[in-house]
Amino acid sequence: MAVTRPQKGLALALGLGAQLAAAALLAPATAQAPALATGLVLPGGQTAVACLATGNCVVVGRDDERATGDVIVVADDKASKPSVVAGTESYSAISCPSGVGCIALGGTNKATDVVLSQTDIDGTVLGSNTMSVPNGVTYDGLSCYSVYLCRLIGTDRTGGTVVPEFGDYNRRAIIAKTFPLPEGYTQFSAAAISCYVATCASAGTARVDEKSEGLVFVSVGDDLEQTTTFAGDVMVGASCVSTTLCYAAGNGAHGGFVVPINSGVVGAPYNAPAVKLSGLACQPQVPATAPASCLAVGSERQGPSTYGTLVSLMGSRVTPPSIVRASGGFTSVAAQPASPGFAALGPAARGPGCEVTLVG
Repeated sequence: MAVTRPQKGLALALGLGAQLAAAALLAPATAQAPALATGLVLPGGQTAVACLATGNCVVVGRDDERATGDVIVVADDKASKPSVVAGTESYSAISCPSGVGCIALGGTNKATDVVLSQTDIDGTVLGSNTMSVPNGVTYDGLSCYSVYLCRLIGTDRTGGTVVPEFGDYNRRAIIAKTFPLPEGYTQFSAAAISCYVATCASAGTARVDEKSEGLVFVSVGDDLEQTTTFAGDVMVGASCVSTTLCYAAGNGAHGGFVVPINSGVVGAPYNAPAVKLSGLACQPQVPATAPASCLAVGSERQGPSTYGTLVSLMGSRVTPPSIVRASGGFTSVAAQPASPGFAALGPAARGPGCEVTLVG
């Protein structure tokens, strides 16, 4: 692992593989496994979940029958019928920055179109903004400070190589910016973004020396504060819990792991052996001295089958993976505000459709 800060040169260089091996020998104490409150099967190809309040979450993706983007509300242990959004092809991400609404990111059948839709608490789409971006620019994820301001993450391949593309959405336009890759890195692939006020952590993977390596960018406002590279790993998730503390999730030779990044210092990883992680969500750290409360999600193979897995982090304690056999592998996770709960989404283990698990 290496950390660089703009105009400050190389800050440190450590072997994450060695840290993971040490973590396997000196693993943190385990915590109680998360309680699985509700599991619901949803139709279509749903891709992302975000939560407005305790037990009230919004799922977005694609209505396969009507070939359009859709919105499903999960509340009171029930799922609403899908609401299709005319003019969209699918949604890829959603962020609910407050209890009054969410912003969903999607597209149309035109490659250069980006759609951002605002929903209210019952999933009704209040309006959509379709904007054209340059050919070669795509946006894959977003994190919103309010329904009036979001930061998007994606890629820009207009210059011949693929570099990170960030965009600030203010309900009128997307103001694009790029952050540089470390020297020698190319072919960036975006995975996740999470913001706490103006502090954002963005996770992805790039190619260097014909190998893939994980990357995490930490920015404050328009300024890139730090870039961390993870040799031999793939970074898949990020979650910021305060203006100084973010967590990142990835996969390496020893399985999945979660690392804290606190005021620029990358901490020792928390190990999740045999689990392939795909996402991470953490509760905001209020007060600042409160212990961490995070849920990492992914998949684990058992014989010929693949099931969803949940790994909880409470302070310095991590749980053994909890297997959810109704899930074919979780791909998205969100914290439920004002509660210790989370929501995890992924394809159903059996039959068509998706499965969402509410974690108490």
